Amino acid sequence: MKSLFLLCGAFAIWCVMLAAAQETTLEGAYAVKGMWEKPYTGHADVTEANGVVNLAWFNDAGQQLGIGVGLREGAILSVIFQSGNSIGLAAYRITGTTLIGRWLYPGELGLFTETLTKGTHKPHPTAGLQAAAP
Repeated sequence: MKSLFLLCGAFAIWCVMLAAAQETTLEGAYAVKGMWEKPYTGHADVTEANGVVNLAWFNDAGQQLGIGVGLREGAILSVIFQSGNSIGLAAYRITGTTLIGRWLYPGELGLFTETLTKGTHKPHPTAGLQAAAP
């Protein structure tokens, strides 16, 4: 009987460790706050499938500003994105339900910041991989 309790206890600990090791999905709706030439806000919709993360950014009026595709490696999300005719690169540190990032446009001086906070708005009805308007 004692060995049965030990076995059940070991199995329970293993289940907890396995659940903790599983990465939570990034998929969802996010509020966006950032700094470029001046502070900005908006929202982003994120989908995730087969290790690929897709993002769509919107301003507060709901106009799509950009799209991106990224790869997740542990607690880091690396993203290449397009906004209008510009291509940029972003890297986010995943901290719970928050993505804390820095981004840039090649050829421009400056490194900009952006924070995405999950669950603070509803997904945009046209979110996805549609091209951003130039």
